[in-house]
Amino acid sequence: MAKAAGEHKHGKPKKPEHVPPRQPFRKRKLPIAALATAAILAAPGAAKAGTVSPQGSHKPSTSEKAYQDNGVSIPRPDFNRSIDGEYAFNGGTASIEFTHTNLETLDAEYLILFSIEGERYAPRFRFNAPPPNALGSATGVFVSEMRTVILTSNYIVVTQGPEDNLENPGTLLMHDGSRLDRDSFSVRLPQELRGGNISSCAATFTPDGDISAVFALSDGKLWSFLPGVEDGSPVSIDVSASGGTSLHGYKGYVFLFQPDSTENFVSVFKRTDAGEISSAGVFRAERSDSAQASADSSAREVPGGMMFSSGSRTLIVLFDGGTNTFTAAASASD
Repeated sequence: MAKAAGEHKHGKPKKPEHVPPRQPFRKRKLPIAALATAAILAAPGAAKAGTVSPQGSHKPSTSEKAYQDNGVSIPRPDFNRSIDGEYAFNGGTASIEFTHTNLETLDAEYLILFSIEGERYAPRFRFNAPPPNALGSATGVFVSEMRTVILTSNYIVVTQGPEDNLENPGTLLMHDGSRLDRDSFSVRLPQELRGGNISSCAATFTPDGDISAVFALSDGKLWSFLPGVEDGSPVSIDVSASGGTSLHGYKGYVFLFQPDSTENFVSVFKRTDAGEISSAGVFRAERSDSAQASADSSAREVPGGMMFSSGSRTLIVLFDGGTNTFTAAASASD
């Protein structure tokens, strides 16, 4: 008996019937609740949302769910609030897809693929941003040759554009031929704008075609952000903004279009070098007392400016590049 006991004591330990696979990340001592949350964020298949329209709409959120772990109730992230989708820009489309969440940093990686004039544009680009449940759905996606700006419910994300190339020191060639943008960054929106409080947005451009500023409208305030500055440099001013008001970018200016207004039918603003939003013009469009605002309102670019229509009222605003001023070239009232 003693000999047998000694042999058991000094012999090789019995192998377990199941050996768990090696963990793909460095082990850290984390609370159970934190590990559970990280596991949910990385769950395969659950992260992809349905196709998002260019306007940034998304599927309705699933009902609030929670699970119990060690007596703590942890809400499940809502992956339906995602920036996944295809977005049109002048000359092409940008398709964005969430890929995975990094368990070390708890940020996420996204893939963006550009199509130019109907043809797929290679290679693919990867960028980092907050996970879908923190980022929120896309409100607007703006693309220039070297820069893409994604305005979401809670953040502004800045990454590269389709013409960015391997000579850019901010890109890293991946094993699958895609490129990771190490210079991309995210800026959290001011509290007043978070949670889907943006009713309209637009981008302005430099003479070289780069995105110079992003404008957002919310609760009677016009906001502006600089995509080339890592804090976004947000500024805002109070504006007249009734129902149906929309923003439209033209060159380095943004038009605020109010279809049901006469005094402020179209207002023009720009972001100055001093970091302020200034007015560049306000234009009226009279209507008769019996006329009502039309739901059939439109705004589109025309040679030399923009044309705005609401019901039988049409206003064409032209830009004089020599004097950097706008004039109302034609107006038809009721």
